Amino acid sequence: MRALIALSGVSMMLLASCGVIADDNAATAQGTPIPVETVNALADDPVFASLLNLEPASAESVLRGASARNSLDFAIRTETIVNEAERWGLEVTLDPQTVASGLAAAGVDPTSLSDEALDQVGRQSVAYDLLTARFSHLGEPTEEDLRLIYEGAPVLWERTCMLAITAGVEMEDTVNEALESGGALGTTAVAHDGVEIAADPEEGCAGEGDLPPDLVDAVNTAVIDEVTGPVEISSQGQEVLVWFVVEERQELSFEEVRDDALLLAERFATQPVDAWIAFVMVNSVEVNPRYGGPVEMGSDLRGGVSARVTRPDAPPPVIDDSDPDDFELTVPES
Repeated sequence: MRALIALSGVSMMLLASCGVIADDNAATAQGTPIPVETVNALADDPVFASLLNLEPASAESVLRGASARNSLDFAIRTETIVNEAERWGLEVTLDPQTVASGLAAAGVDPTSLSDEALDQVGRQSVAYDLLTARFSHLGEPTEEDLRLIYEGAPVLWERTCMLAITAGVEMEDTVNEALESGGALGTTAVAHDGVEIAADPEEGCAGEGDLPPDLVDAVNTAVIDEVTGPVEISSQGQEVLVWFVVEERQELSFEEVRDDALLLAERFATQPVDAWIAFVMVNSVEVNPRYGGPVEMGSDLRGGVSARVTRPDAPPPVIDDSDPDDFELTVPES
């Protein structure tokens, strides 16, 4: 993929999926809705908040954003772990007595937790232990294991075959005029100094990890065989323009990537199951933009891999210019 791979600066891009979510749901995890009322119940529970080192919400104040997002993180993690455990053929059965004993051993009175918190903590704990035991056998994976890895990571097997050219921002008018007059991307690059072919489908198709992050959304939404651009991306501290044509989208078959699935299985067999859970969360969770931004990969306090809901985008400022002599810039309440 020539220059686009060099521009990306990353080896694998993990993206949260996008979608429309009902306002009474804070998020969905692999299609499982996570109601706002569940998140509020967790955030309002002082004992649960203490388990996560959070400050609970109070009746006198609006729910704190950080507390709400941490509670949402926990609920998303619970549903993701439970869903994954079941996808791997494991039966998640909640034994209240076992859960109560585990909490008591940790110094927590189970009767002090709300029903929602007890359910979340119990299901997550049971499913996590089951999944951890299952993943410990991936060092010698079966054919079924490899297929489950393949099916759980579709974003890794998607390819886009595209022709792309790049140029500095000062070349925008020159390239646009050449394309509008009927020039093809390839011939435009050859005919003008400073314009380069950055991706050629004859040299291979790109996975999302091969693309600069600033270009991913445009490529994913581009219409086949239509020129898209210019798209401005950042490369090594400079702004670069990209024009491209998507010629084909492919999904590699299991047989084509079996060896890659084997490498993934061996990799996850030597890591805590948290790494796989974080990967799944980043690529399958949809967050209601009212309650948070996309789920992104990060690290926990112990240095392990985790995934967390990011802060929601700030509302755009509202410019009140109805009276030129009384200009005011205000930001609406969120």
